[in-house]
Amino acid sequence: MSKHKLAYAGSAVALMFGSGVFAPFGAFADGMPTTCDGIENCAVVSTAAELSNFFTAAEGKFVTREGNSTMIIGGNFTMSKDFYISDANITLYLGDYKVTAADYSFLLYDSTLTIYGGANGSIDNTDGYYAPIYVRRGANVTMNSGTIYGGTENGGESAVILDDGGKFTLNDGAIYGETWVVSAFNDTEFTMNGGTITTTGPDSIGVAGNGTSTPSAANYGGNAKLTLNAGTINSNDLGVYAPQVNGVTTLGEGLTINAKKAGVEVRAGVLNVDGATINVDKDAEYVFNPNGNGSTASGVGIAVAQHTTTQPITVNVNSGTFTAPVAFAEDNPQQNEDEDIAKVTVAITGGTFNATNGDPVVASTDVTKFITGGVYNKELDGNYIADGYGVELSEGNYMVGLLATELSLGDGSESVEMVSSESMALRVNYGPEDAMVNFEVSTDKPELFSEDSLAIIYDGKTPGVVFNAAESGTGVATVTVVEKNSGLSTSVKVNVVEAMRYDRAEAEDGTIVDVFFDEPIEGENLAVEITGEEMTDEEKAEISPYLKAVYDISVVNQDTDEVVSVSNNSIDIDLVLKATDYEGMNYFKVAYINDEGKIAEILDAEVQRNEESDWLVLSFTTTHLSSYGILASATEFPETLTPDTGAFTGSESSSANFTGLIASVVVMTIAMVAMEIFVHSRRKNARVRFDKNVK
Repeated sequence: MSKHKLAYAGSAVALMFGSGVFAPFGAFADGMPTTCDGIENCAVVSTAAELSNFFTAAEGKFVTREGNSTMIIGGNFTMSKDFYISDANITLYLGDYKVTAADYSFLLYDSTLTIYGGANGSIDNTDGYYAPIYVRRGANVTMNSGTIYGGTENGGESAVILDDGGKFTLNDGAIYGETWVVSAFNDTEFTMNGGTITTTGPDSIGVAGNGTSTPSAANYGGNAKLTLNAGTINSNDLGVYAPQVNGVTTLGEGLTINAKKAGVEVRAGVLNVDGATINVDKDAEYVFNPNGNGSTASGVGIAVAQHTTTQPITVNVNSGTFTAPVAFAEDNPQQNEDEDIAKVTVAITGGTFNATNGDPVVASTDVTKFITGGVYNKELDGNYIADGYGVELSEGNYMVGLLATELSLGDGSESVEMVSSESMALRVNYGPEDAMVNFEVSTDKPELFSEDSLAIIYDGKTPGVVFNAAESGTGVATVTVVEKNSGLSTSVKVNVVEAMRYDRAEAEDGTIVDVFFDEPIEGENLAVEITGEEMTDEEKAEISPYLKAVYDISVVNQDTDEVVSVSNNSIDIDLVLKATDYEGMNYFKVAYINDEGKIAEILDAEVQRNEESDWLVLSFTTTHLSSYGILASATEFPETLTPDTGAFTGSESSSANFTGLIASVVVMTIAMVAMEIFVHSRRKNARVRFDKNVK
């Protein structure tokens, strides 16, 4: 492969020759070459005579050009004859000039043609019957810019005809035609990656296959592939017509079709819709009319109508946006027999469907159970929804999705235990994982739960139901979850027992205590109380030189004032202290003071200090409630913390100057990311874990 420099408009662009590979489209966006300087096998063509000289005559009308050639148009002219081009690889630069012919301008056999054109560069035809570009017998045309008119600038019958294995790729540029702008016959491929196709006649089609099913017929259309990835098709009638036997038509997400009567009609073969946008005039009448030699549909975005050829049809609509009087419709305008219509299959798995008048958003005469996804602006006929799928109304649109077939609550247990003021969360398990779900929760005994406490929570992955027991009350309630789309329901019995798991109390000096019991304390009308013991500095020093305060913490029956013994229980205690009382203190421990007024046990304490407020918190864990003293020091504690009246050897402190934000009222928070729910408020505490292995 050799490389040549091509200079134009003050810049240099590399043009690659050999094997029919040329510079990528868009490389000449700033201009066209006007001379052949530095370009091999090149000619500037400004007249019909110079065009004839460019080619070498062969048998009959066929002309050839050996190797890879470049033709630069240097002026407007009309061709004196059409050119049957064989075995040539040509790059054509139109610049801003127009080449006009009375017949086929370029008819290619086993050749390649790459077209570049400026804003006014075009290939035209004075006779509306003929196409300026006719691609046959393995020829391949790539259009990167410029304009093709299908017979005069007002449009002719066709602009591009593909036949007998010909290929055409539209990357950019514009193509105009009066009837069928691009016509694809047998074994051909038309690919659209950009640009525009526009019809100029009243009864016209942007891109069309042919439905003739006899291979020996001159206009046989079998096996044609229409791959429309991107670009815009503007039609006064139908955007895309696909009647070809064994044809495959694909509409990609970059494609937009604007049509006055219908977007796409498939009458045979396969249609795949993968993200196209189709807009049909809202005033188009919705109707199917029988036609053995053309299209049948009006007022439809995507139309399915089996041809008189009774060929199989497969339609897959995966995504896209379709707006029309009827967004999607299947019909049998030819009144084909049942065994023929049975060869029509449709699958809609996604997309947005909008009906623009009083007609249904989807209509089907013969096919049922074909919708498994998508969003629709009108209610659907239930016969169109596939088994196992349902419809959910959301923000005015109807969404189709997979229905849940399995539903369970929690870990499968038939009942759970709760104590008063406790919060609980249970995962809602359902299958399959991608089912469309819409839950609601209820209970037969709402009095056992706090008002408005039953709720569905959802973090985008894991749904669950949360409920809080009332502060008082005992009994058994049933909590039921219903998936509204599928109608499935599941329930769990909740045994509520009145007990205390958490409480808060405040001493006269303002010290606050939060107490968390691992095992709930059963009993009615219980409360935690904290009392500060009045002691002189000498009395404190007799116990320990580091003792700053002593608090008695207990559980009391509010009806009898009796202290309830609490022991052999794991108890988390938070003491909220005034920071000013401990200014300069960096090391803290908590001491259990026995009935003899001596230190019986020293406990490590975690310290949280908020520099912006007048509070610090000591957190420690014990097994019983009693009197606890606060030991504080500016320096590290010695190993011996008590005087010789009762020596006690303790461990070094590992907690100092922890900084954290302390809130006077701690409210319920749900930590779904860690799959754990914490509830922390007055007289309420619970830690309920979801099974992390369940998705």
